[in-house]
Amino acid sequence: MIKYLRSNIKVIKTSVGSAGVQAANRFLTIASGVFFARVLGPENYGVYVYAFSIMGLVMVLSESGLPVLILREVASYNAKKDWEKLKWVVHKGLKLLFVNNVIILSIAILFLGFKSNEMSSDSLWTAILMLCLMVTLVFTKFFVGVIQGHSKVVLGQLINMICVPALALVFFTACFLFLPGTISHTEAMGSQVIGGIVTLLFSIYVVHRLIHKTDDSCALENAYTGKNENLLKSAFSFVLIGAAGLLLTQIDLIVLGFFRPHDEVGIYRIATQGAMLVQFFLHISGNVISPKIAQYYADGKLKDVKYISICAGRAVSVLSIPVVLFLLIFGERVITLIFGIEYEAAYMPMFLLLIGQFFVAILGVSVYVMNMTGNESIVSRVLWGAAFLNITLNLIFVPIYGVLGAATSTAISLVMSNFAIFMACKKCLKIDVGLWSRLP
Repeated sequence: MIKYLRSNIKVIKTSVGSAGVQAANRFLTIASGVFFARVLGPENYGVYVYAFSIMGLVMVLSESGLPVLILREVASYNAKKDWEKLKWVVHKGLKLLFVNNVIILSIAILFLGFKSNEMSSDSLWTAILMLCLMVTLVFTKFFVGVIQGHSKVVLGQLINMICVPALALVFFTACFLFLPGTISHTEAMGSQVIGGIVTLLFSIYVVHRLIHKTDDSCALENAYTGKNENLLKSAFSFVLIGAAGLLLTQIDLIVLGFFRPHDEVGIYRIATQGAMLVQFFLHISGNVISPKIAQYYADGKLKDVKYISICAGRAVSVLSIPVVLFLLIFGERVITLIFGIEYEAAYMPMFLLLIGQFFVAILGVSVYVMNMTGNESIVSRVLWGAAFLNITLNLIFVPIYGVLGAATSTAISLVMSNFAIFMACKKCLKIDVGLWSRLP
């Protein structure tokens, strides 16, 4: 045990650094959420959140699964020191991403052109800014995947999780202090766009330092054209995974915004923010171990894959339980103290979501393990089944029960999907990543 830890001291350091970044991200998310919610009010905040939910769904098509795929491929080629293939996959992925975003933006602009007469000026500008933000975030995530594939996990997280929310908070604060009149969802979205552009430029600079441009790019293109089909096939699997994952986590907000007033969307968003605190440790472990799992699996080190996965699963389970208990007991007081009495109704949906997140936490990191070992098609099928279940439940319960119906539907769908993936990981890879698992 001690020998293994010593030989993997870099993983431990990365975990500590990742934990710090995740903690900072949670703080920024909560701080910006509190500030935005208080300044905008429930109705404006609800419109802002609803726009983000729509953007999240469109981003699935815009990303085409490439950020996650590029992380896995770069990590694999980096472990093998196959620099030619590494550069080729980045070059090809960037081309695919550019073409895909041109198509998505063209369709979105045509749609806004048809709907412009039905939208207010503020709503139209918010939609346009939302598209701009989407493009910057998609390309930033792609470059972050390249960075993390080079084992620069903490640096990638700093760019993806700290830069955008921090800069957005700074620019929104400037709007609040210096712009006359009432601040609306348009200014809030504009602050996100400025933060996204600055972050994208920085990520491009970092990737340029990691991968220098070569003069034989055409030779690389010709050398590996036979791999295009496999790359597109894997990318498509990750598209399906991303779409299903977003339907699991965002469809509740979208259905709620369709059937209920915008202030309920704002209240429900506060509830989801509280529940997402439980995912803090899951994301830390997943982001840290993903490149390592890809490397170990590519080298045939299945025992190491099993060991690091089980350790991560245990850590997620043990560290999440105190957070769940604290929020279940003191959640109502925390919400009213931080967000204000007008958001008090967020406690009950947060309670329901916390129960679901608790079961997700004790099931461990099986999603990350399956994705990084070439089993993304199984994950895709499971998540799509859960996504359809979530849509069905939300359509049934949201019109009747509002935020409580949305929370119940999402909690049930999340637990069922994670349990199915947990069982698939156990069957396909013989890896049990739950709280009760034994080390090899």
